[in-house]
Amino acid sequence: MIELDTPIPYDEEQDPDKFWQKDLCDNILPKRKGFITDLVYYMRGMEVPTLFTVWSALWLLSVVVKREAWVKWYPNSLFANLYIILAGPAGTKKSTTIDEVGLPIADEMQNYIQNANIKQMKNVHIAKDKMTPEALLEAMIPGNKPGKSSFIFVDEEGNPILDNGRPMRYKATSEIGVMLSEMSTSIGKKSYTEGFVEILLDLYNPRDTWEWRTKTNGKKKLERTYLSFIAATTPSAFKESIPKVAAGDGFLSRCVIVYQSHTNRRFPVPREVKSGPTKSELSQRLAWVAERALGEYKLTPEAMTTYEDWYYKFKDYLDDSPTDQGFRGRMDINLLKVAFLIHVQHYDNGPECDITKEDIEEAINIIKITYSLSQELIGEIGEDLAKQVGRVLHILKNHGRLTRTKLLQKSHVKVDELNEVLDYMCQMGIVEILLEGKKKTYPSKNGNELYVYNVEEGEEYER
Repeated sequence: MIELDTPIPYDEEQDPDKFWQKDLCDNILPKRKGFITDLVYYMRGMEVPTLFTVWSALWLLSVVVKREAWVKWYPNSLFANLYIILAGPAGTKKSTTIDEVGLPIADEMQNYIQNANIKQMKNVHIAKDKMTPEALLEAMIPGNKPGKSSFIFVDEEGNPILDNGRPMRYKATSEIGVMLSEMSTSIGKKSYTEGFVEILLDLYNPRDTWEWRTKTNGKKKLERTYLSFIAATTPSAFKESIPKVAAGDGFLSRCVIVYQSHTNRRFPVPREVKSGPTKSELSQRLAWVAERALGEYKLTPEAMTTYEDWYYKFKDYLDDSPTDQGFRGRMDINLLKVAFLIHVQHYDNGPECDITKEDIEEAINIIKITYSLSQELIGEIGEDLAKQVGRVLHILKNHGRLTRTKLLQKSHVKVDELNEVLDYMCQMGIVEILLEGKKKTYPSKNGNELYVYNVEEGEEYER
Protein backbone atom coordinates (compact mmCIF):
# COMPACT_ATOMS: atom_id res chain seq x y z
CA MET A 1 0.00 0.00 0.00
CA ILE A 2 1.37 3.43 -1.00
CA GLU A 3 1.47 5.97 1.82
CA LEU A 4 0.22 9.35 0.62
CA ASP A 5 1.80 12.50 1.98
CA THR A 6 -0.11 15.76 1.87
CA PRO A 7 0.08 16.77 -1.81
CA ILE A 8 1.77 20.00 -2.84
CA PRO A 9 -0.12 21.65 -5.70
CA TYR A 10 1.74 22.23 -8.94
CA ASP A 11 2.55 25.76 -10.10
CA GLU A 12 2.48 25.85 -13.88
CA GLU A 13 4.10 29.30 -13.88
CA GLN A 14 7.33 27.57 -12.84
CA ASP A 15 7.28 25.22 -15.85
CA PRO A 16 10.59 25.60 -17.76
CA ASP A 17 8.84 24.61 -21.02
CA LYS A 18 5.65 26.63 -20.94
CA PHE A 19 4.67 26.03 -24.55
CA TRP A 20 0.97 26.94 -24.27
CA GLN A 21 -0.67 30.35 -24.48
CA LYS A 22 -3.08 31.77 -21.92
CA ASP A 23 -6.58 30.40 -22.30
CA LEU A 24 -9.60 32.66 -22.81
CA CYS A 25 -11.07 31.62 -19.44
CA ASP A 26 -7.96 31.24 -17.30
CA ASN A 27 -9.38 34.01 -15.13
CA ILE A 28 -11.84 31.53 -13.58
CA LEU A 29 -9.07 29.39 -12.03
CA PRO A 30 -9.02 29.37 -8.22
CA LYS A 31 -6.15 31.43 -6.83
CA ARG A 32 -5.56 28.84 -4.10
CA LYS A 33 -4.26 25.89 -6.04
CA GLY A 34 -5.38 22.30 -5.61
CA PHE A 35 -6.88 19.43 -7.61
CA ILE A 36 -8.67 21.76 -10.05
CA THR A 37 -5.53 23.66 -11.06
CA ASP A 38 -3.51 20.42 -11.16
CA LEU A 39 -6.00 18.93 -13.64
CA VAL A 40 -5.97 22.10 -15.77
CA TYR A 41 -2.14 21.95 -15.79
CA TYR A 42 -2.26 18.32 -16.94
CA MET A 43 -4.58 19.31 -19.85
CA ARG A 44 -2.47 22.26 -21.06
CA GLY A 45 -1.12 20.35 -24.06
CA MET A 46 -4.60 19.50 -25.39
CA GLU A 47 -7.21 21.62 -27.17
CA VAL A 48 -9.57 21.57 -24.20
CA PRO A 49 -10.70 25.03 -22.99
CA THR A 50 -10.02 25.82 -19.34
CA LEU A 51 -13.75 26.44 -18.79
CA PHE A 52 -14.64 22.85 -19.68
CA THR A 53 -11.79 21.38 -17.63
CA VAL A 54 -12.71 23.39 -14.51
CA TRP A 55 -16.32 22.19 -14.61
CA SER A 56 -15.22 18.64 -15.38
CA ALA A 57 -12.99 18.81 -12.30
CA LEU A 58 -15.88 20.10 -10.20
CA TRP A 59 -18.02 17.19 -11.41
CA LEU A 60 -15.30 14.68 -10.53
CA LEU A 61 -15.03 16.20 -7.06
CA SER A 62 -18.80 16.05 -6.70
CA VAL A 63 -18.80 12.35 -7.62
CA VAL A 64 -16.10 11.37 -5.09
CA VAL A 65 -17.44 13.55 -2.25
CA LYS A 66 -20.83 11.80 -2.51
CA ARG A 67 -23.18 11.97 0.48
CA GLU A 68 -20.35 11.50 2.95
CA ALA A 69 -19.82 15.27 3.16
CA TRP A 70 -22.31 18.12 3.11
CA VAL A 71 -22.91 21.79 3.89
CA LYS A 72 -24.91 22.75 6.95
CA TRP A 73 -28.36 23.82 5.75
CA TYR A 74 -31.98 23.95 6.87
CA PRO A 75 -34.10 21.91 7.11
CA ASN A 76 -32.01 19.31 5.24
CA SER A 77 -28.31 19.10 4.47
CA LEU A 78 -27.03 20.68 1.24
CA PHE A 79 -25.14 18.12 -0.84
CA ALA A 80 -22.67 18.84 -3.65
CA ASN A 81 -24.30 16.98 -6.55
CA LEU A 82 -24.22 19.00 -9.78
CA TYR A 83 -26.05 18.88 -13.11
CA ILE A 84 -23.65 20.21 -15.77
CA ILE A 85 -24.05 20.61 -19.54
CA LEU A 86 -20.89 21.39 -21.54
CA ALA A 87 -21.90 23.10 -24.79
CA GLY A 88 -19.64 24.20 -27.61
CA PRO A 89 -19.06 23.80 -31.36
CA ALA A 90 -17.90 20.49 -32.76
CA GLY A 91 -14.20 19.98 -32.17
CA THR A 92 -13.92 21.97 -28.93
CA LYS A 93 -13.11 18.78 -26.99
CA LYS A 94 -16.01 19.21 -24.56
CA SER A 95 -15.99 15.71 -23.15
CA THR A 96 -12.25 14.99 -23.42
CA THR A 97 -11.40 15.94 -19.83
CA ILE A 98 -14.04 13.60 -18.41
CA ASP A 99 -14.15 10.83 -21.01
CA GLU A 100 -10.44 10.31 -21.73
CA VAL A 101 -8.88 11.61 -18.50
CA GLY A 102 -11.42 12.02 -15.70
CA LEU A 103 -13.01 8.57 -15.78
CA PRO A 104 -9.69 6.69 -15.66
CA ILE A 105 -8.57 8.96 -12.81
CA ALA A 106 -11.77 8.21 -10.87
CA ASP A 107 -11.42 4.45 -11.48
CA GLU A 108 -7.82 4.37 -10.26
CA MET A 109 -8.51 6.76 -7.38
CA GLN A 110 -10.04 4.12 -5.16
CA ASN A 111 -6.81 2.08 -5.19
CA TYR A 112 -5.08 4.87 -3.25
CA ILE A 113 -7.55 5.40 -0.40
CA GLN A 114 -5.80 4.29 2.77
CA ASN A 115 -8.56 3.86 5.35
CA ALA A 116 -10.36 0.53 4.87
CA ASN A 117 -13.73 1.94 5.95
CA ILE A 118 -13.52 5.04 3.75
CA LYS A 119 -12.30 2.95 0.82
CA GLN A 120 -15.63 1.11 0.83
CA MET A 121 -17.67 4.24 1.55
CA LYS A 122 -16.06 6.06 -1.40
CA ASN A 123 -16.74 3.30 -3.90
CA VAL A 124 -17.46 5.55 -6.89
CA HIS A 125 -20.13 4.47 -9.36
CA ILE A 126 -20.26 6.11 -12.81
CA ALA A 127 -22.66 5.27 -15.64
CA LYS A 128 -21.65 6.37 -19.13
CA ASP A 129 -23.62 7.27 -22.26
CA LYS A 130 -27.02 6.15 -23.53
CA MET A 131 -29.33 4.59 -20.97
CA THR A 132 -33.04 4.13 -20.40
CA PRO A 133 -34.80 5.55 -17.32
CA GLU A 134 -35.24 2.01 -15.98
CA ALA A 135 -31.55 1.20 -16.49
CA LEU A 136 -30.53 4.37 -14.63
CA LEU A 137 -32.68 3.53 -11.61
CA GLU A 138 -31.60 -0.11 -11.56
CA ALA A 139 -27.96 1.01 -11.58
CA MET A 140 -28.60 3.16 -8.49
CA ILE A 141 -29.86 0.26 -6.34
CA PRO A 142 -27.04 -0.41 -3.82
CA GLY A 143 -27.10 -4.16 -4.45
CA ASN A 144 -26.55 -3.60 -8.18
CA LYS A 145 -23.48 -1.38 -7.77
CA PRO A 146 -19.82 -2.41 -7.49
CA GLY A 147 -18.65 -3.02 -3.94
CA LYS A 148 -20.55 -4.09 -0.85
CA SER A 149 -24.10 -2.95 -0.21
CA SER A 150 -23.27 -2.84 3.50
CA PHE A 151 -20.28 -3.48 5.74
CA ILE A 152 -19.19 -3.21 9.40
CA PHE A 153 -16.65 -0.53 10.35
CA VAL A 154 -13.37 -1.99 11.59
CA ASP A 155 -10.36 -0.55 13.42
CA GLU A 156 -6.71 -0.76 12.28
CA GLU A 157 -6.48 -4.34 13.54
CA GLY A 158 -9.62 -5.36 11.65
CA ASN A 159 -11.84 -5.59 14.73
CA PRO A 160 -15.43 -4.31 14.55
CA ILE A 161 -15.95 -0.77 15.84
CA LEU A 162 -18.73 -0.75 18.43
CA ASP A 163 -21.44 1.79 19.17
CA ASN A 164 -23.30 1.11 22.43
CA GLY A 165 -21.98 -2.41 22.31
CA ARG A 166 -23.14 -3.09 18.75
CA PRO A 167 -20.99 -3.16 15.57
CA MET A 168 -21.32 0.00 13.51
CA ARG A 169 -22.70 -0.78 10.05
CA TYR A 170 -22.58 1.33 6.90
CA LYS A 171 -25.23 0.92 4.21
CA ALA A 172 -24.32 1.99 0.69
CA THR A 173 -26.08 4.99 -0.79
CA SER A 174 -28.10 5.02 -4.00
CA GLU A 175 -25.59 7.32 -5.66
CA ILE A 176 -24.35 7.57 -9.22
CA GLY A 177 -22.39 9.82 -11.53
CA VAL A 178 -23.96 10.04 -15.00
CA MET A 179 -21.75 11.04 -17.93
CA LEU A 180 -23.14 11.52 -21.46
CA SER A 181 -20.57 12.13 -24.23
CA GLU A 182 -23.45 13.32 -26.38
CA MET A 183 -26.46 14.59 -24.47
CA SER A 184 -29.01 13.98 -27.22
CA THR A 185 -28.50 10.20 -26.96
CA SER A 186 -30.45 10.12 -23.68
CA ILE A 187 -32.00 13.57 -23.27
CA GLY A 188 -34.25 15.09 -25.87
CA LYS A 189 -37.76 16.30 -26.49
CA LYS A 190 -39.15 12.78 -26.13
CA SER A 191 -37.51 12.44 -22.72
CA TYR A 192 -40.33 14.48 -21.23
CA THR A 193 -42.80 11.78 -22.18
CA GLU A 194 -40.47 8.80 -21.76
CA GLY A 195 -39.57 9.73 -18.18
CA PHE A 196 -35.80 10.27 -18.24
CA VAL A 197 -35.93 14.00 -17.59
CA GLU A 198 -38.71 13.49 -15.06
CA ILE A 199 -36.41 11.23 -13.04
CA LEU A 200 -33.57 13.74 -13.22
CA LEU A 201 -35.94 16.43 -12.00
CA ASP A 202 -37.13 14.37 -9.06
CA LEU A 203 -33.66 13.20 -7.99
CA TYR A 204 -32.00 16.61 -8.24
CA ASN A 205 -32.51 17.05 -4.49
CA PRO A 206 -30.99 14.01 -2.73
CA ARG A 207 -33.66 12.03 -0.88
CA ASP A 208 -33.61 9.60 2.04
CA THR A 209 -35.84 7.18 0.13
CA TRP A 210 -37.31 7.15 -3.37
CA GLU A 211 -39.64 4.49 -4.77
CA TRP A 212 -40.86 3.58 -8.22
CA ARG A 213 -42.99 0.83 -9.66
CA THR A 214 -41.80 -1.36 -12.52
CA LYS A 215 -44.00 -3.07 -15.08
CA THR A 216 -42.81 -6.58 -14.22
CA ASN A 217 -41.13 -6.57 -10.80
CA GLY A 218 -43.39 -4.34 -8.72
CA LYS A 219 -42.14 -1.65 -6.37
CA LYS A 220 -38.44 -0.88 -5.94
CA LYS A 221 -36.68 1.52 -3.59
CA LEU A 222 -33.59 3.72 -3.58
CA GLU A 223 -31.95 4.65 -0.29
CA ARG A 224 -30.19 7.99 0.30
CA THR A 225 -30.04 9.14 -3.31
CA TYR A 226 -27.27 11.24 -4.84
CA LEU A 227 -27.09 11.86 -8.58
CA SER A 228 -24.41 14.02 -10.22
CA PHE A 229 -24.75 14.54 -13.96
CA ILE A 230 -22.54 15.86 -16.77
CA ALA A 231 -23.23 15.90 -20.51
CA ALA A 232 -21.63 17.34 -23.63
CA THR A 233 -23.39 18.74 -26.68
CA THR A 234 -23.09 21.17 -29.57
CA PRO A 235 -25.24 24.34 -29.79
CA SER A 236 -27.28 22.91 -32.67
CA ALA A 237 -27.85 19.57 -30.93
CA PHE A 238 -28.71 21.45 -27.74
CA LYS A 239 -31.40 23.46 -29.51
CA GLU A 240 -32.81 20.39 -31.24
CA SER A 241 -32.85 18.10 -28.22
CA ILE A 242 -33.88 20.50 -25.45
CA PRO A 243 -37.45 21.84 -25.63
CA LYS A 244 -37.44 25.61 -26.02
CA VAL A 245 -39.68 26.29 -23.04
CA ALA A 246 -37.36 24.19 -20.88
CA ALA A 247 -34.67 26.81 -21.39
CA GLY A 248 -36.34 29.13 -18.90
CA ASP A 249 -36.91 26.65 -16.10
CA GLY A 250 -37.55 23.03 -15.20
CA PHE A 251 -34.69 20.77 -16.13
CA LEU A 252 -32.33 23.45 -17.42
CA SER A 253 -32.78 25.61 -14.34
CA ARG A 254 -31.25 22.78 -12.34
CA CYS A 255 -28.29 22.61 -14.70
CA VAL A 256 -25.19 24.75 -15.00
CA ILE A 257 -24.87 25.47 -18.72
CA VAL A 258 -21.16 25.75 -19.53
CA TYR A 259 -20.95 27.35 -22.97
CA GLN A 260 -17.93 28.55 -24.91
CA SER A 261 -18.44 29.58 -28.52
CA HIS A 262 -14.78 29.37 -29.56
CA THR A 263 -11.31 28.55 -28.27
CA ASN A 264 -7.80 29.85 -28.83
CA ARG A 265 -6.20 26.44 -28.13
CA ARG A 266 -4.22 25.13 -31.12
CA PHE A 267 -2.26 21.87 -31.06
CA PRO A 268 -1.80 19.93 -34.33
CA VAL A 269 -0.71 17.00 -32.12
CA PRO A 270 -1.57 16.81 -28.38
CA ARG A 271 1.49 17.36 -26.19
CA GLU A 272 2.46 15.99 -22.83
CA VAL A 273 3.18 18.50 -20.07
CA LYS A 274 6.34 16.81 -18.82
CA SER A 275 6.74 18.97 -15.70
CA GLY A 276 3.11 18.52 -14.67
CA PRO A 277 1.30 15.75 -12.78
CA THR A 278 0.83 12.30 -14.26
CA LYS A 279 -2.58 10.67 -14.52
CA SER A 280 -1.73 8.30 -11.67
CA GLU A 281 -0.62 11.22 -9.53
CA LEU A 282 -3.95 12.94 -10.18
CA SER A 283 -5.69 9.75 -9.04
CA GLN A 284 -3.67 9.79 -5.83
CA ARG A 285 -4.54 13.44 -5.24
CA LEU A 286 -8.23 12.85 -5.89
CA ALA A 287 -8.08 9.96 -3.40
CA TRP A 288 -6.48 12.29 -0.85
CA VAL A 289 -9.38 14.73 -1.30
CA ALA A 290 -12.05 12.00 -1.20
CA GLU A 291 -10.64 10.41 1.95
CA ARG A 292 -10.81 13.71 3.85
CA ALA A 293 -14.12 15.01 2.51
CA LEU A 294 -16.27 13.75 5.37
CA GLY A 295 -18.94 15.18 7.63
CA GLU A 296 -20.55 18.58 7.91
CA TYR A 297 -19.05 21.80 6.56
CA LYS A 298 -20.19 25.33 7.35
CA LEU A 299 -19.38 28.88 6.29
CA THR A 300 -17.10 31.00 8.44
CA PRO A 301 -18.64 34.30 9.63
CA GLU A 302 -16.58 36.17 7.00
CA ALA A 303 -17.69 33.73 4.30
CA MET A 304 -21.34 34.14 5.35
CA THR A 305 -21.04 37.94 5.17
CA THR A 306 -19.57 37.73 1.66
CA TYR A 307 -22.23 35.27 0.51
CA GLU A 308 -25.10 37.29 2.00
CA ASP A 309 -23.87 40.47 0.33
CA TRP A 310 -23.82 38.70 -3.04
CA TYR A 311 -27.13 36.95 -2.35
CA TYR A 312 -29.15 40.13 -1.71
CA LYS A 313 -27.78 41.79 -4.82
CA PHE A 314 -28.55 38.64 -6.80
CA LYS A 315 -32.16 38.56 -5.58
CA ASP A 316 -32.59 42.25 -6.40
CA TYR A 317 -31.33 41.50 -9.90
CA LEU A 318 -33.85 38.67 -10.34
CA ASP A 319 -36.67 40.96 -9.19
CA ASP A 320 -35.70 43.41 -11.91
CA SER A 321 -35.10 40.73 -14.55
CA PRO A 322 -38.09 38.35 -14.61
CA THR A 323 -36.97 36.70 -17.86
CA ASP A 324 -33.84 35.42 -16.07
CA GLN A 325 -35.67 34.05 -13.05
CA GLY A 326 -35.88 30.57 -14.50
CA PHE A 327 -32.43 30.25 -16.02
CA ARG A 328 -30.66 31.78 -13.00
CA GLY A 329 -33.14 30.68 -10.35
CA ARG A 330 -30.79 28.20 -8.65
CA MET A 331 -27.62 30.18 -9.18
CA ASP A 332 -27.25 30.80 -5.44
CA ILE A 333 -27.43 27.09 -4.61
CA ASN A 334 -24.94 26.23 -7.33
CA LEU A 335 -22.62 28.92 -5.98
CA LEU A 336 -22.61 27.31 -2.52
CA LYS A 337 -21.97 23.87 -3.99
CA VAL A 338 -19.05 25.19 -6.03
CA ALA A 339 -17.63 27.01 -2.98
CA PHE A 340 -17.83 23.76 -1.01
CA LEU A 341 -16.02 21.80 -3.76
CA ILE A 342 -13.40 24.53 -4.13
CA HIS A 343 -12.75 24.21 -0.42
CA VAL A 344 -12.36 20.42 -0.34
CA GLN A 345 -10.07 20.39 -3.43
CA HIS A 346 -7.34 22.27 -1.52
CA TYR A 347 -4.57 20.11 -0.11
CA ASP A 348 -3.85 22.28 2.95
CA ASN A 349 -7.23 22.56 4.65
CA GLY A 350 -6.26 20.69 7.80
CA PRO A 351 -8.94 19.18 10.04
CA GLU A 352 -11.31 22.16 9.97
CA CYS A 353 -14.49 22.02 7.91
CA ASP A 354 -15.09 25.74 7.42
CA ILE A 355 -15.74 27.21 3.98
CA THR A 356 -13.80 30.47 3.81
CA LYS A 357 -14.41 33.91 2.39
CA GLU A 358 -11.86 33.14 -0.32
CA ASP A 359 -13.79 29.98 -1.30
CA ILE A 360 -16.98 32.02 -1.70
CA GLU A 361 -15.20 34.74 -3.71
CA GLU A 362 -13.67 32.19 -6.09
CA ALA A 363 -17.03 30.45 -6.50
CA ILE A 364 -18.70 33.79 -7.29
CA ASN A 365 -16.10 34.39 -9.99
CA ILE A 366 -16.59 30.96 -11.58
CA ILE A 367 -20.39 31.12 -11.42
CA LYS A 368 -20.62 34.72 -12.67
CA ILE A 369 -18.43 34.11 -15.72
CA THR A 370 -20.04 30.75 -16.55
CA TYR A 371 -23.62 32.03 -16.39
CA SER A 372 -22.72 35.14 -18.39
CA LEU A 373 -21.20 33.09 -21.20
CA SER A 374 -24.14 30.68 -21.31
CA GLN A 375 -26.64 33.53 -21.64
CA GLU A 376 -25.91 33.62 -25.38
CA LEU A 377 -26.91 29.99 -25.85
CA ILE A 378 -29.97 30.20 -23.56
CA GLY A 379 -31.23 33.33 -25.30
CA GLU A 380 -31.07 31.62 -28.67
CA ILE A 381 -33.39 28.78 -27.71
CA GLY A 382 -35.89 30.70 -25.56
CA GLU A 383 -37.62 32.72 -28.28
CA ASP A 384 -40.89 30.71 -28.37
CA LEU A 385 -41.41 30.67 -24.60
CA ALA A 386 -43.92 33.54 -24.34
CA LYS A 387 -46.05 32.28 -27.23
CA GLN A 388 -46.55 28.74 -25.90
CA VAL A 389 -46.98 29.76 -22.27
CA GLY A 390 -49.34 32.54 -23.29
CA ARG A 391 -51.73 30.14 -25.01
CA VAL A 392 -51.99 27.82 -22.00
CA LEU A 393 -52.09 30.76 -19.59
CA HIS A 394 -55.10 32.28 -21.39
CA ILE A 395 -57.04 29.00 -21.17
CA LEU A 396 -56.25 28.39 -17.49
CA LYS A 397 -57.07 32.00 -16.63
CA ASN A 398 -60.55 31.58 -18.12
CA HIS A 399 -61.26 28.21 -16.49
CA GLY A 400 -59.37 28.47 -13.21
CA ARG A 401 -58.48 24.78 -13.17
CA LEU A 402 -58.40 21.98 -15.72
CA THR A 403 -57.37 18.35 -15.88
CA ARG A 404 -54.59 17.39 -18.25
CA THR A 405 -57.09 15.73 -20.60
CA LYS A 406 -59.25 18.87 -20.79
CA LEU A 407 -56.25 21.16 -21.21
CA LEU A 408 -54.96 19.09 -24.12
CA GLN A 409 -58.36 19.32 -25.79
CA LYS A 410 -58.68 23.08 -25.38
CA SER A 411 -55.09 24.21 -25.97
CA HIS A 412 -54.23 22.02 -28.97
CA VAL A 413 -50.65 21.98 -27.69
CA LYS A 414 -48.80 18.87 -28.78
CA VAL A 415 -48.66 16.09 -26.19
CA ASP A 416 -44.86 16.02 -26.14
CA GLU A 417 -44.70 19.81 -25.64
CA LEU A 418 -47.36 20.30 -22.94
CA ASN A 419 -45.18 19.01 -20.12
CA GLU A 420 -42.47 21.44 -21.10
CA VAL A 421 -44.88 24.37 -20.95
CA LEU A 422 -46.45 23.24 -17.66
CA ASP A 423 -43.09 22.59 -16.06
CA TYR A 424 -42.04 26.16 -16.80
CA MET A 425 -45.35 27.58 -15.52
CA CYS A 426 -45.11 25.51 -12.34
CA GLN A 427 -41.57 26.68 -11.62
CA MET A 428 -42.65 30.30 -12.19
CA GLY A 429 -45.56 29.79 -9.79
CA ILE A 430 -48.20 30.46 -12.45
CA VAL A 431 -49.88 27.08 -11.96
CA GLU A 432 -50.10 24.54 -9.17
CA ILE A 433 -50.02 20.86 -10.13
CA LEU A 434 -52.17 18.42 -8.15
CA LEU A 435 -52.63 14.67 -8.46
CA GLU A 436 -54.99 12.82 -6.12
CA GLY A 437 -55.00 15.86 -3.85
CA LYS A 438 -51.20 15.98 -3.52
CA LYS A 439 -49.10 18.85 -4.78
CA LYS A 440 -46.41 17.99 -7.36
CA THR A 441 -43.34 19.89 -8.50
CA TYR A 442 -43.49 18.78 -12.14
CA PRO A 443 -46.13 17.47 -14.59
CA SER A 444 -46.62 13.86 -15.64
CA LYS A 445 -48.67 12.07 -18.32
CA ASN A 446 -51.62 11.29 -16.04
CA GLY A 447 -54.83 12.54 -17.66
CA ASN A 448 -56.38 13.21 -14.22
CA GLU A 449 -53.59 15.56 -13.18
CA LEU A 450 -55.10 18.91 -12.21
CA TYR A 451 -53.63 22.33 -13.09
CA VAL A 452 -54.77 25.25 -10.95
CA TYR A 453 -54.23 28.83 -12.11
CA ASN A 454 -52.47 31.11 -9.61
CA VAL A 455 -54.25 34.45 -10.07
CA GLU A 456 -51.61 36.59 -8.37
CA GLU A 457 -48.57 35.09 -10.13
CA GLY A 458 -50.39 34.83 -13.46
CA GLU A 459 -51.32 38.50 -13.51
CA GLU A 460 -47.80 39.46 -12.45
CA TYR A 461 -46.40 37.38 -15.31
CA GLU A 462 -48.68 39.08 -17.85
CA ARG A 463 -47.56 42.52 -16.68
